[in-house]
Amino acid sequence: MLEKDNPISEFRFIGTGTQYFGIWIVNLLLSILTLGIYSAWAKVRRQQFFYQHTLLNEHRFDYTGDPIRILIGRIVAVAILAFQSVTQSFSVELASAIGIIIFLIFPWLIKQTYVFTARNSRYRNIRFHFTGNLLGAYIVYILWPLLAVITLGLLTPFAHYAHKQYFFECMRYGKHKVKLSLKAGQIYGVYFKSGLLFIGLFMAAALLLYMLNMGKSFNVLINKQAAKDMVGFAFVVPLLLFIPLVTYSFFNAQITNLVWSNISIANNQFRSTITTTGLLWISVSNWLLLVLTAGLFHPWAKVRMTKYRLENMSVAWVGNPDELMGASQQDSSAMGEEVADFLGFDLSL
Repeated sequence: MLEKDNPISEFRFIGTGTQYFGIWIVNLLLSILTLGIYSAWAKVRRQQFFYQHTLLNEHRFDYTGDPIRILIGRIVAVAILAFQSVTQSFSVELASAIGIIIFLIFPWLIKQTYVFTARNSRYRNIRFHFTGNLLGAYIVYILWPLLAVITLGLLTPFAHYAHKQYFFECMRYGKHKVKLSLKAGQIYGVYFKSGLLFIGLFMAAALLLYMLNMGKSFNVLINKQAAKDMVGFAFVVPLLLFIPLVTYSFFNAQITNLVWSNISIANNQFRSTITTTGLLWISVSNWLLLVLTAGLFHPWAKVRMTKYRLENMSVAWVGNPDELMGASQQDSSAMGEEVADFLGFDLSL
């Protein structure tokens, strides 16, 4: 248990959208001009911007990924996809076999992603590293998802829980193990509450539409069927967008807070305090500004969300933060990370 007077350090993000715009636009243009070759360097520049502008106790994080290794991984990804595309024209069976092979190596791709990203992430010149084994990856990313499908979604929260356990419990900061004190029942609770929220919002929206459509005042004002349909459409579309967005914001905030508030390193306790309304406001305003600027607001949108999430995180220390020391390790291959990234696997946390 942490005492109430434990020193608390809050994360800070000091980057701005204007700073990131310069990196983003150059990355975009050079990636296009080089037919994607520069994208490996673009990824490193992007990661370094967000890492190096993240502070804890006035110390910056750092990202040390090698763009050459990342490029090699992406070349392999292109070769695999090109080979599968070519084989589809003369052998559906061979193309299907390649697809199955990609599916079967998916856990390895995820594991290698974690290994590479962790070993190229530093705080105070100390590396993170991931120690999960391949068997665990197959259990978490093939067995549990398949069982979730077989049980018609009943095991989906447990599969989600298993993923968090595998990632965090196998993570190290130097010599210190990351501990996740999370129970599967807590994840089930978030899913249950999110489901109730979705149903409640849907029922409230249905009732509102019914009242608008059947109410006397509505019928007096709207006499023509076409006009009624237009007004109804004007209500339905925003509601159809609003309900899942609110539900997702609630789910995202609850899961983030639950997971991070149960993480500790050497008994130093993390905490996250993001809110549904905070996520909802940033998501909606970002989306609107992206539409209005034809996508040019993307750097500011990314910075806004990153800043909000990080600045609602803190660490309660049990002792002197300077004593949290560890040993660095040698970089891993980027192959798994970049093949997975190119194939479209979303490995983000």
